[in-house]
Parts: sequence; structure tokens; C-alpha cells
Amino acid sequence: MTYFKVGLLAAAAAFAWQWPQFRGPNAGGVSEEKNVPVEFGPERNVQWKTAVPRGNSSPVIAGGRIFLTAHEGEKLFTIALDRGSGRILWRREAPRPRVEVIERDANGPASASPVTDGRNAFVFFADFGLLAYGPDGKLATDEMVDPRAKARFEEYLDLDDSGFLERRDWEQFRLRRAGESALRAYRLGRQGDLTESGFLWKNARSLPNVPSPLYYRGVLYTLKEGGIFTSYDIKTGEIVKQGRLQGALGTYFASPIAVDGRIYTMSEDGKAAVIEAGAQWEVLRVNDLKDGSKSTPAVADGRLYVRTYEWMYSFGMPNQARSAMMVDVGARPR
Repeated sequence: MTYFKVGLLAAAAAFAWQWPQFRGPNAGGVSEEKNVPVEFGPERNVQWKTAVPRGNSSPVIAGGRIFLTAHEGEKLFTIALDRGSGRILWRREAPRPRVEVIERDANGPASASPVTDGRNAFVFFADFGLLAYGPDGKLATDEMVDPRAKARFEEYLDLDDSGFLERRDWEQFRLRRAGESALRAYRLGRQGDLTESGFLWKNARSLPNVPSPLYYRGVLYTLKEGGIFTSYDIKTGEIVKQGRLQGALGTYFASPIAVDGRIYTMSEDGKAAVIEAGAQWEVLRVNDLKDGSKSTPAVADGRLYVRTYEWMYSFGMPNQARSAMMVDVGARPR
């Protein structure tokens, strides 16, 4: 019985320290953690920082490990770091049978964020496809898929897998391209086509190009270029408050996240705003990371994990003693 209880406690601790995908649990961008610092930067509330190769992917967390993807020269990497110390545990190069021409500087060969099941890391590179790594960095060769995963033609255009672009395929493509960009709300709990029957409201103003919307404590938020931050009434879709994040007016790729009554944003030029959550939101502080970033932060165990172009940071309040409680996902409770 004692071993069973210890196993349950260890599993519960590991589960609590999960940020398993882009925007965390349920991809909702919300954490239940407490005491995450409001003030942070290269010399402020740093628990550790580690130099990493460049990449746009966001960090994910499985127990005592952080997973990233990156590129260096022509090489693609998956990297695992120790969450307590920032030490790089392993770094594995991915095959790269082709080099996709990237026409916009906003993108890169290591843009897709990893996902984890709490033990293993799953990564995708456009120049290869899908890879799976165990906690020790061993490549799960039985999980390797075709280098292109699935041809774009088959996935997006060839609806009936005929090998030809037919009238129905083309009309569907045109409809996708002609779709109106807007925030839309639909009533859940129904079946069938909800396009009309479940529709509640839409708002097409001040839409972000990249950052995902955030729902937190009864309020909906969006963030767009120029640091334009907006709160919405979720019942009507009407804008409650809109303003600029003064001191963080740049371009945005990272999505906002929420923790402990506050919202954290990250601009491309490394300005991290901390906002008091609420329909009448207020900016509490803007922190300068002194480096650019396109990555969405992660939260676990009272710490904020931020990836910039050159560094991976762990920020926490002073005197946080947590490493002794960590559960290493590389081992199973016995």
C-alpha cells in the first residue's frame, strides 16, 4: 500500500507540472499556478538561463524536462533541458532530406512546437515530418512517418483522393479562401451543422493575425500588431475595453497566457507585458528581455519559462526551493 501511495503522489506531482503542448493544458493558455513573478528579465528573478539555438517553437514541459525544437545552420534539432537547472540533457539532430524555401522572415524551419504525453516528445519539422523521442532522447523509429507526413495536395485539395483537382475540390478551396475572418461564438450541446442553429455572435474588428484569443475568468481577450489589446463581453461579443500596451507596441507572434489573475504577453522584440486580468484590464508592468521572441511562454511549478531567440529562461520568485520535489519522467515510480 505504501508503494501504491508513493506512486500516486509522484504521478500527481508529474501531472501538475505539465505544459504538454502549445498554450499548455487543453491548449487554453491558462495555468492554475500561483506566485509567478511580475518583474523578470535578464537580470531579474532569473532562476537559470541557458543558451539555445534559434527557433520559433514554444517550450513544452513534462515533469522535470523541457522540450524545444531549434535550427543551427542547416541542421534541425530537438532539445531536452532539465527543468530545475536548465542543463541540456540531450540534443538530437533530425533528418533533413529537403530545404523548404521560406519567403517570409516571420517563419523558420523550427516553428512547430513539440507536444508531450508526459514522457515522450513528439516534434514536426516541415523539412522532414514527424518524429518521436523517448525521455532519454532515443528516437522511436517505429513512430517515424513518411518524410512529408501527408502531401499538402491530398490534405487540403484532393478531397476524394482521386489524384486530380476536380470541380468539387476547387469549389471547396475557393470557399476556404473566401471565408470571413471574425471572432464567432456558438452554443455547444447540439448536434449537426451549427453554422446557423448554434450561432450566437461575431465580431470582425481588431482581429489578430497570429496570436490566439484567450478566455480567462469570464472575459475574452485578443492581441494584435501594435500591442492592441482588447477585452470582449462573452455574451454579446461587444468590445469592453481596447487599448495599446504602452512600452510593448511591436509585432506579436506569441499568444497571451493567463496565470494567477494576470495575463502575460510577449512581443517579437522581447517586450513582455504583465496585465491585471479583467474586462477593464490594466498594464502592471512591461519587462524587457533584451532579445527577440516568437515563442509563447510556459508555466509550471510557480515558474515562468520563456524562450527568446538566444536563450531559454526560467523565472521565479527568490528563494523558490522546488528541485527536491521534481519527478523525472525518465523513470517510473516503483
